[in-house]
Order: sequence, then C-alpha cells, then structure tokens
Amino acid sequence: MAVMLLSCQSEKVAEVVPAAIPSATVSGDLVGAAGEFITLFAGPWLRGNLDPSGYRTQGMRIGEDGTFGFTIDRVTKGQHYALRTETGFLDLVLFPGDDLKIKLDSLGQQKVIVATGRGAGKINFQRLEQMEYDTRRLFESADADIFAERADSMVESRLRLLDAVYAGHADSELIARQPNARDIRELIADSPISLPEYAYLKQVLGAWRLNVTTAWMAEASRNPELANQKIDFAGQAFNPFFTDRYPEPEHLHDFSLANGLQAMLWVQYLHHRATNSGRLITYGNWQERPWDGYTEWETGYLRDHFSDHIHSEYVGGSARWYLSMGSDNRSYYDRLNAEERTAFDAEVAVFTRLLSDGTRRENGFEADSRTLDKTEFQGLLGRYTGEPLLINFWSATYAGSSIVDDIPLMQDFEQRNAGEISVINVCIDSLKHKELWAARVMHGGWDNAEHYFVPIEGNDGMLDAFSSRNLANFCGGGATQAIVDADGNIFREVDSPFYKLAGSLERQQAP
Repeated sequence: MAVMLLSCQSEKVAEVVPAAIPSATVSGDLVGAAGEFITLFAGPWLRGNLDPSGYRTQGMRIGEDGTFGFTIDRVTKGQHYALRTETGFLDLVLFPGDDLKIKLDSLGQQKVIVATGRGAGKINFQRLEQMEYDTRRLFESADADIFAERADSMVESRLRLLDAVYAGHADSELIARQPNARDIRELIADSPISLPEYAYLKQVLGAWRLNVTTAWMAEASRNPELANQKIDFAGQAFNPFFTDRYPEPEHLHDFSLANGLQAMLWVQYLHHRATNSGRLITYGNWQERPWDGYTEWETGYLRDHFSDHIHSEYVGGSARWYLSMGSDNRSYYDRLNAEERTAFDAEVAVFTRLLSDGTRRENGFEADSRTLDKTEFQGLLGRYTGEPLLINFWSATYAGSSIVDDIPLMQDFEQRNAGEISVINVCIDSLKHKELWAARVMHGGWDNAEHYFVPIEGNDGMLDAFSSRNLANFCGGGATQAIVDADGNIFREVDSPFYKLAGSLERQQAP
C-alpha cells in the first residue's frame, strides 16, 4: 500500500481559509544581532533560477533594538525564502498572506520554535527532530524491501504526528511519548497549523518518500553485490512512484515537491525502458540512465498524467533555468503550448531584453569596454597601487548560487566603506557568457558598481594568485573574494568580507 495516501482523520473543526493576499511580511527581533546586515532572498526549485514573481533580494541593517522587517509584494506560494546574517541562516517557506514574527537571539541560535504569526506552523513543524532521518539506518540494508519498510514506517509516524499537531491534541499519548513533547506543545499553542499548511506538509512527507528512495538507489549503486541485480519496480520500494498512488502536488515551487516529482519521473522512465526496450536496469547501471529521448518522454508523460499547471510549472521552470544559466532552453521551451509560451515570455521579458547589447547600451552599460584580457587586468590592478583593494571574482553562469543574492549586502559594504577600500567586481567565465554577465548585472540592479569581464579563453592561470577555486563549478563555484593591501600583499579567499568594515578586514588579514 502506498504510504503517501495514508492519512488519519483529523478531529479539528473545519476552518474558514481567508482569501489569499499576494503579499507576505517577515519581521522580528534578533536581540543578539543589533546593527548587523540582514537579507531576505528567494530559493527557487532550481538553484540560481530567475524567480517567476520577479522577486529580488532585500536587505537592511537590523535596528539597535534588534528589530527588522521585510514585505514581499508578490509571494510565490510554497517557495523557500531565507533570512541570512553573518552569523546565521533561517529557511522559511512562505504562503501569500503570511505574517511571520521571528524571535531569536540570532539566526545562528539552535531552536525549534523560531516564528509565530500567520504561517509559522509549517516552518516550526519542519524543524522538529522527527523531520530528520537517520541515513545510516535507512541505508545500511541493501535489501529493497527492508529499506521500504523502514521508510514507510517513518512516513507513517510523521503523518500521525502531523495529524495530532493539526488537530491540536497537545495532551495526546502520542505527543506525550515524544522526547521533544515540550517543543511540540509549544508549537501547537503558539503556531497552530492551518488547513493549507497541513495539506502542504502532507505533500512534503509524500515527496520525501520518493526523494529518499532515489537517494537509497544511489547508495545501492555503489554496492558491488548489487551491481548486476535487476531492479524490481513492482516491489514495495517503488509503490509510491506510480500515478494511481501518487497524489499530484499542488505546485512545484517548493524544491522538495519538485524533486519528488522529478524522482517519480526518473523511476517511471527507467520502468518504461526496462519494459519496452528489453534493457536490463540494475542497481549498478541505473545512473547510466538511457537518456536518449528522455525530455520528449518526460514532457509527454507530464502532459498525459498531470494537470496543465504542473506541466507548465515543470517545463517552464526548466526552460527558465536554462535561460538563467546562459544555455539553450529550446528542448523545454519548444514543448510549451502557445498559451504557456506567452506566460513564460512575459515572466522573463526583462531578463531577455537585457541579454541584448543594444538594450544595455541604452541604459549606459557597454560590455565591450569592460572586457579585459590578462594584460589589461594587470593594468587595472596597477591603478590601485598603494591603496587597499577588494576584488570580487564571480562566475556569470553560476552567480545565482551565491553572489546575486548578496547584491544588497555588497552595496551596503561599499557605502559604509567609501574612501577606505576600493571594490572591483571581476566576472571570469567563458566568452559565450559575456551577454549573460551583463544581463545579470543590470537585472540585479548592480550596475552602479565597478564591473569587468575576463573571458576564460586565452587567460589561463589568471586567477591562480587570488584563488584556488574553480568558479565554473556549480556547487563550489560562484564567487570568491581577495584583498590586495596597500603594500601589494594578496590575501586569498577572504571569509565573508562584505559583512565587515574595511578596518577590521585589514586587521584580520594582516600578515
């Protein structure tokens, strides 16, 4: 039986759900972080993707009393947003109409109940220790049925807890048995879960079962004893992957829901190939998935088995991500219907226009004059001889993984340190991504800073004196900073420089 369809009947009286308000507010008191810079940024399903609502990172200085506040005019329902300071990070899933109050000493404080107000229940619930899982126990068995029993048991126990919390059963025996019963009761009292939050959390638990299964499959692929073992797609481990047992997600804005759907598509495709092509799919070779024709199959399967908006979100999100990364997105864009293309084109219209050199020239950003080779870069550094210089190296392709979310922070740093240290931003990427670099700068409202582009081609080793990192690496790349002091000493890969004052940077980096 598919665990994702299990649900205890809640005794909670049906509630009236207010009409959705497109905006949301996030405010709070971080009494131990007074004066720090705080940002609120969005975390779309595909890392580095353009936000479909057009949201740009916001930032501000926390008041001397620890207070801060942000308003998002148009929230993408169920998408992850996050607060970040120098000392911490707090993940938030937001719905339209949410009005969150954060109460912590700092974002680095380890605490379960971090928020109150409308929408806080779904955030606090996912911080409960029951929402963590022991990968060692889950993955220690190479037997698919044993794994499935353990994973199903975890989903069942989480669903029972969710039902009890939603129903407000603070005095139930189930909650009394939990080692963190005090936290759970506080959650019920201070941030009760609404009906939309309850439905969302049930979907997250179902998606977890799919995601953890493909993670187990990846672990099993490294087991030489399973290399030639055929995957039994009719087995208990794969019960939740079939559409008659898979509840369609409401949306794909939350990456756990989107990744769950993606996991389901992978397994369905492997099953399809094993059934129709006669290919033996084993634990040893499944990651060599025969992807020829996959995109066409994938989009067709979505069209045939899911609602139009799920097809549109999945295919449109993929097309938007390829555009964001400076890659050809036609394999997904061409599979949108006319109505979907119109909506997609409207979402990315500003960014698409900024990819045009002519559009940027009209706005005063002329890319060719800012493009340097290795010799010209050395000449640029010479202009700053005898004064401290902070160099921000970044990759246009993967800037979304780090640097774009920090634009308000970097602008604040330059304003606070004007006359104390100079800052130049040097994008190092393939020449084919020069237009992407310029578009990112303009689209992020970052064009009032000093920017240069150095193509990788013909400039090998240029970064060696400043960093050992590969900026073109998706997870480890993105950006790195170096400082050249007044005496010409180079300090590589400086940690979080934009949160600091120039004077403290110099003391920190002094030989």
